[in-house]
Amino acid sequence: PIIQLSSPSATSICSETFAIDASASLNNGGRDWEVVEWTAAAVDTPANETAYLTSIADAATSEKSMALVVETSRLGVDKSYEFGLRLRNFLGQESAVSGVTVLMQDDSVPVVSVVGASTQIFNPDQQTGLVAIEEASCREGVDTIVSRRWLMTSSAGTSEVASESNREQTLLLPPYSLVGGGTYVFTYEVEN
Repeated sequence: PIIQLSSPSATSICSETFAIDASASLNNGGRDWEVVEWTAAAVDTPANETAYLTSIADAATSEKSMALVVETSRLGVDKSYEFGLRLRNFLGQESAVSGVTVLMQDDSVPVVSVVGASTQIFNPDQQTGLVAIEEASCREGVDTIVSRRWLMTSSAGTSEVASESNREQTLLLPPYSLVGGGTYVFTYEVEN
């Protein structure tokens, strides 16, 4: 099995819930997964948070759910939470545990996530596209996003990237903008 998790890298109490979605995971032959085992944890967590994290992971595991839904009101602010998944297919083949970390941040700053898996493979001869989801702060006075930009980091350094899209949250690069075999890190920044 190949686990592909999609989740926000950060969230805040401005959102009631967030989800870790594993529905894009591969190699189950079109059948149900034999084992879907979720884990959820945080460092230095009060007992009530630990109990909550354990209960949602256990419930999603027993239901063989491909998504783990988390209520933000049950988590502490300025803490990182780790969520993991292990899958076994009908052939008995088992994945290693794959995980994501989600930062629960203060509600005074915007929350940004890039949609999709954290590592993606693109063909140089095709258009490259990434989409960001942004959520302004829900705190009065800082509830509007005033600037946005995409950054690209490669072996040549970091630079701002211009998109072919009219929507600022979408990064579209024409074919051959990226060099084959290269590794690129794209970052979407917003300011309120």
